[in-house]
Amino acid sequence: HLPFVPEWSWLRLLVRPLVVRGVNSIWEEDLAVELCHGGWPGVPGKEEELSSSAEPAPSTAVVSQENWVRIAEQADVLEEGPYTVRLSGQEIVLWRDKEKLHAFGNRCSHTGGPLALGHLKEKRVVCPWHGSGFRLDNGLPCNGPAKKEVDVYRVQLSGKGVFIQKPGPV
Repeated sequence: HLPFVPEWSWLRLLVRPLVVRGVNSIWEEDLAVELCHGGWPGVPGKEEELSSSAEPAPSTAVVSQENWVRIAEQADVLEEGPYTVRLSGQEIVLWRDKEKLHAFGNRCSHTGGPLALGHLKEKRVVCPWHGSGFRLDNGLPCNGPAKKEVDVYRVQLSGKGVFIQKPGPV
């Protein structure tokens, strides 16, 4: 025999407006700080491209005429997680898979999720927002809602430094 359980369904009518207002407030805050860069699927968001005139950190040094730039020290990039740097206004995330380093643009091509908050799984990096997976070798999507690849940078180790090849004209 079950004890008396009160009927609480009427409470939904009172709570629903508060929940909707709270969700809308969080959504506006996320858009304001560009947490959901590009918007969530099916929900209109900010569509404009982000641009920044930020210069590379003073520790970056051009190695040769081939457009290679020092972005980190090898000791900084651990196997336990990602390492994020800014270069010419772009966020780049470094992932170590065993002894090999991989460098990606930090934004998922689906809705701009930060790949640095994701994880590695079976030779791919997985976006934390919707689970899109991108191959470590070429950045192509291999599962999830993403249809476009992410930016991939060539990585070179020299001495104690980590270098990437900047895209574009030399």
